[in-house]
Amino acid sequence: PDAGLLEAMQERVTATAGDLIPQNISHLLRTFSDLDVRPAAGLLEAIQARAVATADDFKPQEVANVVRSFAEMGIRPEAALLEAMQRRATAAAGDFKPRDVAGLVWAIAKMGIKEPDAGLLEAMQGRAMATAGVFQAGAVSDLVWGFAKMGVTPEAGLLEAMRQRATAKKRDFKADELVSLMWAFAQTGVKPGPALIDALR
Repeated sequence: PDAGLLEAMQERVTATAGDLIPQNISHLLRTFSDLDVRPAAGLLEAIQARAVATADDFKPQEVANVVRSFAEMGIRPEAALLEAMQRRATAAAGDFKPRDVAGLVWAIAKMGIKEPDAGLLEAMQGRAMATAGVFQAGAVSDLVWGFAKMGVTPEAGLLEAMRQRATAKKRDFKADELVSLMWAFAQTGVKPGPALIDALR
């Protein structure tokens, strides 16, 4: 996009950040991530403050989008925002869809957070277990990779459920997703089985 227009838009959003709702914040950060553009410092500060103030109104997809966008942009959010998003995710875990569970876990790991909130991890594992049968290939890879990257070994039941789901969806994996998954299984001590090994060939 035109640099002048982008600058003007960022200035305007910064000035009116107090009117943003969670959906606006989520879409805004997603757009910057998709454009591979780092938001101006003033805008980042303003939208993070607004996100913290409205955290209890965030829907699961919005939480996941916010955290994932920061991770993809290579930006470590302020501690207050991370805390607020983790708290909201824990409270709303029962409404998370598989892609949002996986996206959130992946993003936290991608940002190098080694010790996320224990309650959040428990809630995300529980939700992943409850919805394991509808995980798509990419979500399986992101979830297991995220836990492995954090040095967290999920419950055995969840790992087995993800192994079974990965086997069922083996033809749907992109090459990088499959490689990430196999690395994560190795880190967590899961034997992928001959069907997944065959998918690598």
